Order: sequence, then structure tokens, then C-alpha cells
Amino acid sequence: MRNIVETIQQEQNDIIRNKSNDLLIVQGVAGSGKTSIAMHRIAFLLYNHMDAGLSHKDVMILSPNSLFGEYISEVLPELGEKNVISNTLEDLYKAELRGSARMDTKNRHLELMISSKNRNKMWEEMEFKGSYEFITILDRYLDWIENEGMEFEDILYNDKLVMEKDEFRAHFLDNQIGMSTGSRLARIERILIDRLRPLEIERRAEIEEMLIQQGGFDYEEDKEAQRRIDELRGKFISYISKYTRNNFLLIYINLVKDFEHFQKFSEGVELPKSIKGMLAFTTKRLSHGLMSYVDGAVMLYIKLKLEGSTNFSKYRQVVIDEAQDYYPIHYYIFKMLFKNSHYTVLGDYGQTIEKTSTDTVYDDAIKILEPKKPLRIDLTKSYRSSYEINNFISNLRGDTNVTLAFERHEEKPSVMGVETEEQLQQLLLDEVEKYKAQNFARIVVLCKDKVQVKLLKESIGTKLIAQYVLQDDVPLKHQVTVMPSYMSKGLEYDAVIVYDANDKNYVSQFDKQLLYVSCSRALHRLSVLYKGVCTKYIK
Repeated sequence: MRNIVETIQQEQNDIIRNKSNDLLIVQGVAGSGKTSIAMHRIAFLLYNHMDAGLSHKDVMILSPNSLFGEYISEVLPELGEKNVISNTLEDLYKAELRGSARMDTKNRHLELMISSKNRNKMWEEMEFKGSYEFITILDRYLDWIENEGMEFEDILYNDKLVMEKDEFRAHFLDNQIGMSTGSRLARIERILIDRLRPLEIERRAEIEEMLIQQGGFDYEEDKEAQRRIDELRGKFISYISKYTRNNFLLIYINLVKDFEHFQKFSEGVELPKSIKGMLAFTTKRLSHGLMSYVDGAVMLYIKLKLEGSTNFSKYRQVVIDEAQDYYPIHYYIFKMLFKNSHYTVLGDYGQTIEKTSTDTVYDDAIKILEPKKPLRIDLTKSYRSSYEINNFISNLRGDTNVTLAFERHEEKPSVMGVETEEQLQQLLLDEVEKYKAQNFARIVVLCKDKVQVKLLKESIGTKLIAQYVLQDDVPLKHQVTVMPSYMSKGLEYDAVIVYDANDKNYVSQFDKQLLYVSCSRALHRLSVLYKGVCTKYIK
């Protein structure tokens, strides 16, 4: 970040000081300073909007993972401002759907994609469920639930009628002021509780009479009568909650468990060829209480459409990082959550891993968030890496987008191959020691996945003293870190060592993106090590 701050150009300054656009989009190549600029922008807005009452409590950063949130946590205090909250999509899910099945993290999702033999199916599912087409199906289904799909029953207490099902239906359909489904059901629950009181008085009298007949009525019997009434009330509330509270998991399962039922809402929508298998697998997964990363987004969308939310409406400035990784469904979620916010959207479609991404991701943000005055700025100059590393990663990326390299000349990246695993591990140890001797403060070894990190720790953990990162909620405090490639997004290191970039580990376009993300983390030194034959993506 120091390079960016020391060489802030007019375009960065314009972004930092922009106050006139309610949606500011920054498309920037790796190392162009998006994160640093965003932090300075937040500090500028906090300082310049003090009179308007903007405080650090009104600003949120939407981070790709907890590791990144921890990484940037000290930046704002260094700029003289209090830290702002940093949340992930999983955090939003937990806040809105307390008690529901735990949603997979983004990193867990990527780990599954790396290791799965069905990667293409996972990709197809993510593409479909995140799309406008699936949102159309969801909206039709949820509209049907609100108007026709709700089931109503007579409500009884102690075998006595509290509300007939026709009255229940009439109360639900009475929506002259545009209340959400959740609000209407909550209103009906309050009516039922009010009607319960005279029935409870009647039931208590019956209990007291029974206790008197059993041998008198005093303080202990009075307590017993109240205990029984409280128990009956608890059972009644549990009973009516099946009708007065939305079960979002069941609502989702009911959409996907029956293909014929699903087809009622998908007329005119182009469906994937594998749709039947996709829905069957989704049903099986959800029925076992497993909430994938993509299904977590769908559940969150369903909840917000049916009930809305005020949990995040206080935020007036939201920074969305790694915007290229989000689908339309995510932007609809942000719109429903952050009703009163202006947005700073940061991304680089060249750094997507698990999805196809182009400039259209920003079109999605504009279309869905509906800003009054959007602005997009492109940053094409990379300040992070040396000139030589920049050339290396530009060749690796292989696209036609022009990336201007910062004129800081250092050593060329080294690509080194050996024959055996033992030789590769020794080469890794030598490279780490070399970079430590050069006094680099932050050195990272990037493996393809968690499995490789675990194997390294087991085999040379006593020789390679480092922080082995397997979870994304730990502070990064060590000089040497070993982590999976995908966890490094958004981070930067003085020296990067890519471990075992051979033709078996890095084969597909997906793997190429992992490799690109890994190599583009380097500021001063980059070493690519491999066993056997080097991947075809490094020439």
C-alpha cells in the first residue's frame, strides 16, 4: 500500500474524494491499489461528513472472507479514524437467519470446487442459481405463496376454537398497506395471543378446581396451576408458529423437491440441461441440513423477499470488495439489506476464480442497485509488483487488457523444477531461508488447496516454522505464512513462493485463475516451484 500512497495519481485522488456519485465503481487490475484507495476514501468521507453525522458505525466493508477483514483492520486507525465493521456474505446470512443450518463459507465453497470431480456441475449450479432466470422463478414462487400457496388450518387451544381457517386466510390476505408476508403473519400471531387470554383464565379455573378436589388449594397449588398454564401457552405458541412464522428452509425445499411443481414457475425460462439432477441434489443436501454457499444466498433472498429486514438499514456507506465474484442474486440481497446506502464497488474481472466474469458484472450492479448517479473508473496501472513480476503475471493472464507496470525494477521471477517430492520440499525450505536472509517481513507459501497445506505441515512442519492457515478467521502475524491459493485474494506479500505448479495441479482454466491470483500477490520476489513437468500456463 505504501507505493500507492506515495505515488497517488489524479485518478486515485478523484476516487478518494468523490462525493457526488451514489454508486462508484472501480475496476482495477491486481495491485492497482483498490483496497488502499477504498480505505482512504472511507477516511475522507468520515472526516468530511462529520457535520452530517456520518460515523464509523454507519460504514460497512463487505469482504470476500474474514482473513481479508483482519488484514485491513489496522489501516483506518493508522489514518486517524476508528475502524469500521467488516462483514462477509456468511455474516449477513447468520444475522438474518439465526438458527438455520450453517452456511458454507466462500473459502469452503472454493475448496470443494478445487477438490470435486463434479466441478462443472458445481459451476453450472452457481451460475444458474445466481442468475436473473432463477430470480424470476423465485419471484414467481414467492408471489404464489403470498397469494395462493399458504396453508391455513383451524387454530385450537385446549380443544376450543381460537380462529377458523377462513378467518385466518382473510386476515392474511388483508394487506391494504403493503405489509410483508412476515409482518402479516406476526399480526395474526398477536391476534391469536390476545384471544388466548380469556381461554387461559377459563382453563386456569378448571385446573384450580381440579387441584381443590385433590386436597385443597394453597400457595403450592397456585404455583402448580400457573406452571401448567405457562406450559400450555408454550405448547400453543410452538403449535401456531407452524402457521404464523415462515420456515424458509421448508419453503425452499418445497420449491425444488418436485420437478413438476418447479415447472409451474419456470415457464418461458431457459433451464440448464442438468436441472432435474441439480434440484434432486439440492433437495437431498437441504434435507440433511447442509447449506452450501449458493443455497445460503438463495435462502437469504427468500427471507428478505418475504419478510424484509431492518438489521442493516442504518448503513449509509457500503464498500463491496471483490465485486466480480458476485452474481445478480447477491446484488439483489445487498439492495434489500442496505436500503439507505451509497456504494463503492471494487473489482477486477481478471481475478475471478469460480465463475465467468466480464465487464457485465458492473452492469448488473447498476441495473439492480438503481443508483441516481453511477460512475465507473478503470485503474490499469499496477503499483504492487515489480516491473519484472508484472510482466510475468501479464503473460500468465494472457489476455489483451493493457496493464501498465509500476517502474520498480527488481529480480526476475524464478521458475524452478525438481524430480521428487523430497527435492521440492528442500527447494522450498531453501527459498524461504533465502528470503528471510534478505529481511523480507512478509513471506507466503501458496499451495493450491488445504490438502497440500496439511501435507506440508505434516512432512516439514518442524523445519518450516510458519503459520499454517487452514481457517479464514485468524490474524496473520507471522513472518512466514503457508496458505491455500484462494485465501490470498486481496492480500499482498514481499515474497511469494508458489508450491508445486506442475502439470497435474494446474490443468484447467479454473486452475489458471488460482495460479494468477497467487502470483499477483507478490511485491518484490516471486518463486514458482514444481515437481516433474511445469504447468502449461507458465511459459
